[in-house]
Amino acid sequence: PGRAPGGSRGAVAAARTRKPESRSSPAAASRTIRVAAAAVRPRTIHVAAAAAPRPVHGRPEARTVRRRRRARARAVRRETMLRKEDTPIQVLRNPAVSGAASEHGVACVATIDYQGKRLVATGTTDGVLRVLDGATGKSWFHEQAHEAKIGGVAFERDPKSAHDLKIVTCANDSRSLVFDVDSGEEVSSMSYHQGAVLCMAAGTVARASLVDAGGRRLLATGSNDATAKLWSLSADNLCLRSYEGHTAAVTSVNFAGEANHEVLITTSMDKRFRVWDLDAERCLYTVEEPTAIACAALAPTFLNGAPALATGSYGGARLYRVPERGADEAERWAKAPRHRGKTTADAHSCETEHPRLIQRFARTSGRVHRAEHAVLFDRRQVVATASRSSVEVWAPCLDADGVREPAHVELLFAFAASGAVHDVCLRPHAFLRPETAFTEPVVATRRDLTQDVRVMVQSARGLAQMDTSKGLEPYVVLRTLRAGHHKPHKVGQTPARRGRDPDFGDSECSFEVAVPVYEASEIIFVLYDFDKSRGKHLACGQVIVTGEDLLDNHRPERITRHLIAVGSKQTDASGTLSISVDRGDAARPAVGLEILCATANGHVDHALLYDFPPMPPPDPLVEKDAAPVLEVATVLFHRTHDHTDELDLIYREEIQVLAKGDDGWWFGVIVSDGPPRCGLFPGSYVLTRNDFSAQAVLRKQAEADAAAVRLQARLRGRDARAKAKAAAAARREDVVDAPPGADETLGLIEGLEKRAVAAEASGGGVAISDSRRGRGDAAAATWI
Repeated sequence: PGRAPGGSRGAVAAARTRKPESRSSPAAASRTIRVAAAAVRPRTIHVAAAAAPRPVHGRPEARTVRRRRRARARAVRRETMLRKEDTPIQVLRNPAVSGAASEHGVACVATIDYQGKRLVATGTTDGVLRVLDGATGKSWFHEQAHEAKIGGVAFERDPKSAHDLKIVTCANDSRSLVFDVDSGEEVSSMSYHQGAVLCMAAGTVARASLVDAGGRRLLATGSNDATAKLWSLSADNLCLRSYEGHTAAVTSVNFAGEANHEVLITTSMDKRFRVWDLDAERCLYTVEEPTAIACAALAPTFLNGAPALATGSYGGARLYRVPERGADEAERWAKAPRHRGKTTADAHSCETEHPRLIQRFARTSGRVHRAEHAVLFDRRQVVATASRSSVEVWAPCLDADGVREPAHVELLFAFAASGAVHDVCLRPHAFLRPETAFTEPVVATRRDLTQDVRVMVQSARGLAQMDTSKGLEPYVVLRTLRAGHHKPHKVGQTPARRGRDPDFGDSECSFEVAVPVYEASEIIFVLYDFDKSRGKHLACGQVIVTGEDLLDNHRPERITRHLIAVGSKQTDASGTLSISVDRGDAARPAVGLEILCATANGHVDHALLYDFPPMPPPDPLVEKDAAPVLEVATVLFHRTHDHTDELDLIYREEIQVLAKGDDGWWFGVIVSDGPPRCGLFPGSYVLTRNDFSAQAVLRKQAEADAAAVRLQARLRGRDARAKAKAAAAARREDVVDAPPGADETLGLIEGLEKRAVAAEASGGGVAISDSRRGRGDAAAATWI
């Protein structure tokens, strides 16, 4: 009510006093309402319209789908702007997992492979925990786990049991819970913190005091009460250790160190991260940063097998080199590493920073609040940092003057999420075709990625070490050896063939071999002979073929190699062995990286990154005499390669050094009887001839070898003298009529030896008469 526009107060009165045709008429009632509304001031109408409920056009679910679709479109556009122009990496998004896992208030996410399925766990701001099948969207269980926001969720698998899977949660209600995935029941609860539990991490320990108290698998948690605690996963509410020293909330916890030397690394909002002795609860070292540290991720093998720590704060991300071995942990952390990483054009200077800081990195501005580490099936190391609405994937790279040791990190890809990222989870993935990448069977480990190759033994030629007069029958035994294994596995054996140049090449000599695709392996063909007269199997030589030789389609299908000695007992091996390879039409599995992001709008982004560029350093392909030889080095110690681009070192073998890196790794070629072998090797395992100290060591080795030769000559001379004595005794000429005594016999033998040696030197002999043979010969022979 009030004054109508234009001061027409009579319009309202007319609307009230006008007599309609019928009070019950709908048309009359609606006309009266319209006239009355026209007399009301616009401000009153505006307020009334704002207070009235807005009409709903369609279902609320449809609006949510449209909103998420628009968010994904914005993410794709932002991802295109963030992506490097020259990157070949492809992105494949999975709407099935995103639609099934998305829920209002999702704050954290985790994934794992279990019984051939991809399980996804989510925790919400109202304390609801869900576990579902990522392929079908079927819910395993839906539980009101906490009374407050769930800050972290992680799967915990028992290493000794493949069917025992648990899920661990931490929340703002100061509790951490453990649930059984199959039954959904609560297994244990941890509730000694005085504030919200912000982070957690599970690890394996070997210290006897901790193992006896809580088992090998332990859980570390960090809380808003500025403390970190160590819990047992096998007991209920059993707190083993408490680490106090921070002055603000603990934002991340990480296990580090070797067996029996485990440490705990904690980061906090007080701008420090601390290194703790896991058993003694003692702070070993403290590193201070300019801003509050929001997260950290430990990469145990990030720097070519060496550990590294990535931290995220308001000033971006930082990468630190973690010490590996040593007695005093504090001294190890304070001491600068041997090889400092050099900064690149996009990295900040590290001269005024901590001596173990390698690089500061982050493209996006703002706080890096989440960092994760993952190792792909092809051993590629990546670290992901989440800031605002993007997830940046980084990988270690070589410096300009390095050969093997990574010196800095480089951006691989920038993934744009559909909203502000709360949590991110990384997982390695392998598939055959991109169109079926999310529907193919889930691969759990690198060992499951194999490709079947048919190998046939064709023939052996030039076996000079075989004695055909004894009727030996050669055959070939096929064995496979994987990296990290010391005992090869027997695959099969060919039938025996007679002759020095045997031909195999039939169906009985063909074998199906499962070759690991992304794991170093060797196929060993050992040639044996069976000596019927002695009943023994004699090794005549072997041929070693790498798994890459069998899988690479660009390499020939027929392989011919020279036989090498088998072990230390065999000194020579001659001849060649020919093998044919049938690789078939099987596709080689491709590797990728799965990314799951929980965003602020409740949406879970699930995407797959694949087609990564070649890993640094690339496999060296240097032909013989193609590069200038810097110097020649001699191997001092035996060494077996850890990666496919490394050389196997044999004692006293010579290597032509082609390149040297500041990281301690050298590149060279070994020229032997077979094809030249080139690759990387540590420079500390060899001695160069240009080094004065190396020359001294080599001279000592040469003197030791000469002394060994002289000793062998003396032994051979002693054997020759013994044979001469025996020959002289057999060709004796002087005898006596009566059996002499012991002393007389000894003198007689010495005289005969002298006469026999003199006769042999003069070219004559000592004649012994048959008529004079008597009891003296028998007595002398008995004394000998």
